[in-house]
Amino acid sequence: MHERRENFDKKQVIVCKDGFDEVEPNFIYNRCDLMNDCKVQLLKYFPNQLYITLKIKKNIGTLCVWGMKLSYSDVKFLIDYVLKNYAGIDKVEVMRVCADETYPSKYFKNDFHIDLPNKIEDLERRLSKKGRYNIRREKRIVMDDFGTYSFRHIKSNDRQASAITEKFFELKQKNMGSDYRMDAESYLRNWYVTDIYCLSFGGRIAAIIMSCEQCDSVYLENLTYDDVFANYSPGQIAYDLYLKELIKRGKKQIFLLGGNYEYKKRYGSIEKTVAEFSVIRNSVKSYVKIYEKELLIRCFNVIPKSVQAYISHKL
Repeated sequence: MHERRENFDKKQVIVCKDGFDEVEPNFIYNRCDLMNDCKVQLLKYFPNQLYITLKIKKNIGTLCVWGMKLSYSDVKFLIDYVLKNYAGIDKVEVMRVCADETYPSKYFKNDFHIDLPNKIEDLERRLSKKGRYNIRREKRIVMDDFGTYSFRHIKSNDRQASAITEKFFELKQKNMGSDYRMDAESYLRNWYVTDIYCLSFGGRIAAIIMSCEQCDSVYLENLTYDDVFANYSPGQIAYDLYLKELIKRGKKQIFLLGGNYEYKKRYGSIEKTVAEFSVIRNSVKSYVKIYEKELLIRCFNVIPKSVQAYISHKL
């Protein structure tokens, strides 16, 4: 027994059948066992004793290590392990691992998350006195001008979900020029959305939040608002109500991705530096398989226009 323990002090990986609930942080992008569009292996990495899911989709493997503390040498060991033991994987992606000085800075990104308190009052105390006043004032003005507001929470399989998602597409297109190029059902499935929150002023949709809540920690997939109501801060009101709803349901953390949006910096959020990068197997065959589409496009672009037109017509 003592010898086995000593072995676990060295870097090594074992494949596990059980232990998915031990993955931390425990949210959808570290829990590919909850996704329906990939194969998955659960790895336990020593000496850190971390449970890590390996997502396998076609010839790409993703180490789902979002928010985990691993040194650059740890991650390189894991990459080498995957390439050595999974012959069908040509590319290994590393997802938003907590970065320290051992990582090349070219991989750095910022990342926000909030450790949610147990009580709503504790969340409110994280705002400044002015911040608490402003959010109460915004809600009061909405009540004065519209008579009422509502904040609905529905599941993504609810019969209203498709219509609200279509409205979400419409607002994203109007505000950001975003074109999702898919139907509502595909979006909810492909982006793992489980819960939808809808803020309405006087019966009209003012803001929508898409949320991934498969685990005890949450991923905020996206949010948008109707700029007709911009003066009433619908995004801020919806976000405030959303966080409080998560606390009521006992959620532990919420992950917000990166960027520079002001709302991500509130409510005691924690900003960290993470690293995200990929490694391709060192073989011509792997490079061709990964860049096959790009190579075909480049080859197509160098042939004469008349030949391009002929090929396009035949296809």
